[in-house]
Amino acid sequence: MARLGDIGKIITGNTPKTSEIENYSSNDICFVKPSDILEIDITYVKDSEFYISELARDKARILPPQSILVTCIGIIGKVAINQVECALIVVMNENYIDFVADLRKINIENSPLTRDEKELAKTGVDCMSDLLKLIQTQPKQNITVMGMSLEEIRKIKIIAKQCSVEKVVLFPYPNRQSVLPLIRVYGGNKELFWRYNGYPQPQLETFSNQYPGFEKFEEAYGVILYESI
Repeated sequence: MARLGDIGKIITGNTPKTSEIENYSSNDICFVKPSDILEIDITYVKDSEFYISELARDKARILPPQSILVTCIGIIGKVAINQVECALIVVMNENYIDFVADLRKINIENSPLTRDEKELAKTGVDCMSDLLKLIQTQPKQNITVMGMSLEEIRKIKIIAKQCSVEKVVLFPYPNRQSVLPLIRVYGGNKELFWRYNGYPQPQLETFSNQYPGFEKFEEAYGVILYESI
């Protein structure tokens, strides 16, 4: 039996200051946060929502490709292997919402939007941050969309991105005396998407026979859970 320290180097991440705008001035190095990593399988990281610039290389701990990443905040124990070099976001839970909001504002500032559009987008980020903080202080409630919990929807979005899916649509389908929530997946690795979600991949022909006319319900009432940009 060997200790982990005997077979590899164990490090934690660190976070370049968002107040130093040059740290985030270009998308050079993946900056991985816990929610980029799946809970149900090993995630192979090849991109991320946020990045740091080359100017921040010496201010972060850069991991070479094929490193093993394990989350130690939020949901502990999720595992990933990075396919490109990356740095890790490490922020205490009570500061995480504000930190992510700062990163999103930096992304907005670096975007080709007009000044008015940037200010409007930043206002939206502030509103969402305030809402998330409010939710954290409230007793947990069972909020659902067509019977699907917010946590289930979050997982579907993460898995869809991991499987390079183009779009995921949730829609109701009347079935005798009840209404079924159905999901349709467009593009990407559908087989892997359904396997990660714990279901066999439905075949379109079988789907059409089992739920005749489902397209009109999807068109009229469908809610897009995920769409690649």
